[in-house]
Amino acid sequence: MGQPNTTMTNAPVAEVTDNADGRVIKVKFPGGERQILLPSTVRVIGQTALDKAAFKPGWHVSVIARPDANGALAVTNLKTGENGAPPPGR
Repeated sequence: MGQPNTTMTNAPVAEVTDNADGRVIKVKFPGGERQILLPSTVRVIGQTALDKAAFKPGWHVSVIARPDANGALAVTNLKTGENGAPPPGR
């Protein structure tokens, strides 16, 4: 259930700008766009797909794995921070 006087918008970020009140993100979606002001205390992160060859030994990673048909773990998601830093939120 949503909070009163709030809106949820799922859309790709088209632009990010900083101003005196924080950071403004512009999102575009079919039929329009919206600008959202984020206070400077809000952390903004992005995600980019990497080829598995981009990962280097010693990098910090977060792994999600599930057992396959033979019981061996199969990786379904692998995250890292920028240049091997710990992933955000860890």
